[in-house]
Amino acid sequence: MPRLYSKRDALRYLGKKDVRNFAGRKEYPVDFVVLHYTWGAKWGDLDTLISRRASSHLYITVNGDIYWLVSFENAAWHAGINPVLAPKRAARIRPNERSVGIEIEGKGDFTEEQYRALEVALPPILKRFSIPLALPPDPLLGCDPRHPDPYPIEFFDGFRGLLAHGNIHKSKVDPGINFDWDRVRCLELLPDPGCLSLAENYFYRSDHTQLPEGGIGYEPRLA
Repeated sequence: MPRLYSKRDALRYLGKKDVRNFAGRKEYPVDFVVLHYTWGAKWGDLDTLISRRASSHLYITVNGDIYWLVSFENAAWHAGINPVLAPKRAARIRPNERSVGIEIEGKGDFTEEQYRALEVALPPILKRFSIPLALPPDPLLGCDPRHPDPYPIEFFDGFRGLLAHGNIHKSKVDPGINFDWDRVRCLELLPDPGCLSLAENYFYRSDHTQLPEGGIGYEPRLA
């Protein structure tokens, strides 16, 4: 059975001390969930994501384990735009402050277990922040070498929903052309909050700091 772990578990397994690798949201609303791939493997990925260099809210392993590394109320460092190279774009979009970031282990070949982990995590997160289950007109824009440019600044002014990292950032292409957007387009809507599984209830109401040591097992919602 896959498990939902906290940052505390990742730190313990890696023998690391906790560092502050996030910032406040500066009163920006949470408008997006941004999907990434890591182009790496589990322990190296986690070592990076608990360092001072980068972070994400969630990290999903190839076997469907989910590591919850940053509280949703804080901005993780997963989709920032260099304010020196693109000052107008960085100031207007504010991707870190306006999003929840999910890193997925691997190089763009996703497992069934990873899709099922997303099917458990995404609906309660969307519900928590009143984000619609919406995709950009072309989710591959910026992720496909044939269409390398991301969406223009103006697109992000009114958009709320799911995004690829490549939709935002010119130098990024993740989660790549092999990600099956139909799997998230057809997500089961969040059931009545009184009928949530334990893991879904954490995502909807709680925080990773309240997870027990060693995490909790979760059942994929879709068989």
